[in-house]
Amino acid sequence: MKKFIFSFLFLFSLSFAKEIYIEKLEIKNLPDNYLEIFKNFFNENVKPKKENLSLEIKINWLSYSYNICIFIKENKTLREAVCTTSNNAEEIRDNLKNLLEDNKYIYLNNIPVKKVNLTVLSKGKTTEKKVKLISSKGDYLTDYKEKINLPKEPSIMIGGATASVDLIILNELSSTFILKKLLNNYKIDKIYI
Repeated sequence: MKKFIFSFLFLFSLSFAKEIYIEKLEIKNLPDNYLEIFKNFFNENVKPKKENLSLEIKINWLSYSYNICIFIKENKTLREAVCTTSNNAEEIRDNLKNLLEDNKYIYLNNIPVKKVNLTVLSKGKTTEKKVKLISSKGDYLTDYKEKINLPKEPSIMIGGATASVDLIILNELSSTFILKKLLNNYKIDKIYI
């Protein structure tokens, strides 16, 4: 019985000993605060299927989309490069999950979706029925969401925004907060202004 328990604990510890090393992570055309959020996201959510893996990740906001490329190295030798494009930050997690679904080196861990409503304290007013969140650098955090003037349900709240026509432009602190929520599989249902 002792041998069985020891073997089980040894195998159990080996399965958790596999870690992935992020050699380099670059972002371009995005708020500077995003770097730490993306670094934490990849460290916590991308898991190796083999040992001695490292990643180089490049994230760029270009032509109205997030372009993400992951260069997978095994023992410092490039084995594979995979890329995906997302129209907004809310799509990133799902697109990465689909991209890595059959990858033989890495996978994205699965966490449940959490639907939330968002209350935005802002200068200015929007005039359209649907609005989207963007950062001060212009990257889209969400697609268009239904706008409601008074909150009827619990929501998370942010400030530091400027509203105009159909856009809510967030300052760097607020856009970083929203990006972190979206990468942790929060989905914004309605936006209250």
